[in-house]
Amino acid sequence: MSGGQIAALICAIILLLPGGCFLFFGAAILPPLLLVAFIILGLAAWLFSFAFRRPTLAAAGGAAPPPLDQGSLPLTGEHARRELELRGYDVKRFVFGSRHEVRLPGGAMRDFPDEAAFLEWARAELSGNGDGSP
Repeated sequence: MSGGQIAALICAIILLLPGGCFLFFGAAILPPLLLVAFIILGLAAWLFSFAFRRPTLAAAGGAAPPPLDQGSLPLTGEHARRELELRGYDVKRFVFGSRHEVRLPGGAMRDFPDEAAFLEWARAELSGNGDGSP
């Protein structure tokens, strides 16, 4: 977490108390206080979302990392999925049939019928000599 995210988290936690008080007293005593409560709680929710957002790939490291050497290629499908997601790929694994659907950073889609085909493609893609065919 960056310093700004930590500050947003602290402010969001602090805003929960006055927001909750305005919500309670607005519902119990003075209904116009509900508007103030929703504004404060909305701000707290926005700060929570800012505090827990994931940095984009471009902000985290700029360009895509260099290709891996053959000795460090992932051996399992889960490691391959993680490495591809770090490089900007969107990987979906379907439980039934071990089917994989991959959206490349350029927007193209790849569909793999089983784990072995996906893993073979992922190793080629991560080593830098992917030919683009499933």
